[in-house]
Amino acid sequence: LPSNLHLPKLQSICLIGTPSSTGILRSESCKLLKEATKVAGRARAVEYFWHQHLNSGVSTLAEAYMTSSWQPWNHWVMRGWEMRREEVAQQYLLATRGVPFLSARGERDFVTNRCMEAWQGVGDAFATNRHVNGSQGFFQEEQLMNCGHNAHLEDPEACASLIGDWLSSVEVSRD
Repeated sequence: LPSNLHLPKLQSICLIGTPSSTGILRSESCKLLKEATKVAGRARAVEYFWHQHLNSGVSTLAEAYMTSSWQPWNHWVMRGWEMRREEVAQQYLLATRGVPFLSARGERDFVTNRCMEAWQGVGDAFATNRHVNGSQGFFQEEQLMNCGHNAHLEDPEACASLIGDWLSSVEVSRD
């Protein structure tokens, strides 16, 4: 390697946008659909829901499919996917040996804060086990403002900045 380059200390990361519970995701989607019905009326509620909570502003095949056929308030992607915060806190360090963790979601994402609550167990695990791999662990939760589910498409600059800053912070914390 050239002398001015250094290998990163970071060997693995966990970036997550997955709900910790499909039951909570369904419940939150029902609540958001009910709000959409109040705002846009019954006939336009589904369209309004997708525009508010998924629309990336970029035409993608996956987005077209989701907005035309998937209804999270009716169709469950993975039935029975249920994790509790305590379970994540107990298992994360054993399963990953303390891999740094970033949870990022759009402010208007249909995968709401409540859907992500169990992942906060990673932060709990780091807080109670400061000795993991000689580091203090690294857990961070962020919301990208004015974005829905596809924050990386809606505001790529903010998303790239968030991830870049996070990676830099993780590197510094490993010194």
